[in-house]
Amino acid sequence: MLQPHPPLPAISADGSVEDLLRRPPSRVLWGVAPTGEPHLGYLAHLVLLQALEAAGTECIALIANYHAFLDARKTEWPALQARSDRYRSVFEAAGLELVLESRQTCMEPAYLEALFRISQRLPLLATLRSGETTLAAGEGADLHGRTVADALYLATQILDVEWFELDAVLCGEDEAPIYRFGLPHVDEGRALSCRHATLPMCPGVLGPEMHSSDAAANKICLSDPPERVVARLAAHAAHHELPLWQSPLGSYLRGVVAPLVAARGGAPLSPAASDEALVAWVLNLLHPWRDLSGARP
Repeated sequence: MLQPHPPLPAISADGSVEDLLRRPPSRVLWGVAPTGEPHLGYLAHLVLLQALEAAGTECIALIANYHAFLDARKTEWPALQARSDRYRSVFEAAGLELVLESRQTCMEPAYLEALFRISQRLPLLATLRSGETTLAAGEGADLHGRTVADALYLATQILDVEWFELDAVLCGEDEAPIYRFGLPHVDEGRALSCRHATLPMCPGVLGPEMHSSDAAANKICLSDPPERVVARLAAHAAHHELPLWQSPLGSYLRGVVAPLVAARGGAPLSPAASDEALVAWVLNLLHPWRDLSGARP
C-alpha cells in the first residue's frame, strides 16, 4: 500500500518564486554559464520561465559565455562557443523565445562604459564576498587569492540587471548573495526596482548539489537517454538507502518542480505517486530534449 508523502516545503524558502508567480514582472532574466551540460537542476528554472512567458512576462535566458571562463576556467576559451551553442539548443528546445549570449553585449561600447561607471559603486571586498557561494574555491576562501576575473564575473552579473532594464532576476540559492548585495547598488537612482527570485539547489545523484561542471556520475542531463535517467535516479535512491520519492532528489522534484509544472498548466504529479510513477513523470518532462542526446560537443 502506498504511503503518503511527508510534508514538503514551499518552492522557495523566502517565498520569492511564489511572489513572482502571483505578481509576474514585465522582464525577467535567468543567466547561466555554459560550464558543462545542462542538467536536471535547470528544469525548475525553465518551467518557471515558461509559466512567466505564458503570463506575459518577457523572459531572457542569458548564456553567460565569458562567466564559464572567468570562474576558474571551468570552460576553456576555445570551447566556449561550442558549449554556448549547446546551451542555446537546449533552451530553444524548451520553447523560450529570447535566448541571448553575453558576448553579444559585453563588447558593446555602451556596455563597457556602463561597466566602468558601476565599478565605482561596488566596494571590492564586499563584491568578492558576495560571490563566495558561487565562484570556485567556495565559501570562506581567502579573498587575497581572488582574481580580477572573479571581480569581473560579479560586476557584470550585477550590471546586467541595469543593462537589460530588469524588474526581476531568477537565480539559484548559490547566487542569491550576489543579488542581495548588488541590487541596492543597481536600483540607486533607477525608477525601476528589481526583485530576485531564488530557486533551491537541485540535489546531485551522489553529492549534495548538482552542477554542470560536475562529474557525469553526479548529474542527470536534460538530454540523457531514458535508460540513463532511470539508472541515475535508481543510483540516487540506493545511495541514500531510501525510496526515490523520499530521497533528496525525489523531494526536490515533488516540492519544487511539480508545483511549477502545475503553475505552467502541465501534467500534475499525484501526491500518492509511486517511485515508478515519479520516474515516468520525469521522463515525460525531459521528452523535449531527447533528440539532443546524440549531439553533445
